[in-house]
Amino acid sequence: MSGVGNCYDNAPMESFWGRMKTELKSEMIFEDLRDAHRFVYHWVHLFYNRKRLHSGIGHLTPVEFEE
Repeated sequence: MSGVGNCYDNAPMESFWGRMKTELKSEMIFEDLRDAHRFVYHWVHLFYNRKRLHSGIGHLTPVEFEE
């Protein structure tokens, strides 16, 4: 986190949630909170971090970038 009044620390998370809502808009209807938690967990850990290409890191997945 950065200092008070610095908006740059919020931008990455706003971008992340916006991307998730855009890519999954029709699939985000859940039975209950547990279902929502499971769905978001799987999307983040199995797709976003392992399969989705990110332009900010040379069109690699985060896992590939870390390796």
